[in-house]
Amino acid sequence: MPSKSKRKGYLLEHFCVKELRKLGFDVERLGQAHQADFIINDIGWVGECKVRSKGIKSIYGWLGDSNEMLVIKWQSRKARGKEPLVVLRWGDFKELLGGKNED
Repeated sequence: MPSKSKRKGYLLEHFCVKELRKLGFDVERLGQAHQADFIINDIGWVGECKVRSKGIKSIYGWLGDSNEMLVIKWQSRKARGKEPLVVLRWGDFKELLGGKNED
């Protein structure tokens, strides 16, 4: 694999696909540039994976240890009309999909 960042991204994509398949979902890694990283065919959801060292610390801090979710909204003229985003822990996301929270 040509770069560290691509390798880290691939590992996260592989982890997500493997874990969702364990829950019994038909998941496919797409792996093409300029499209989502995977699709959960059973429910038609597509997912994007990002591994970052900068900027993500704030999201973990805002979510904290006692909150189940974090709702964030980009406040800017460029973001006008964009919906808020919901951030969940991986185990809570799997539970929401109907899997067992093993974490």
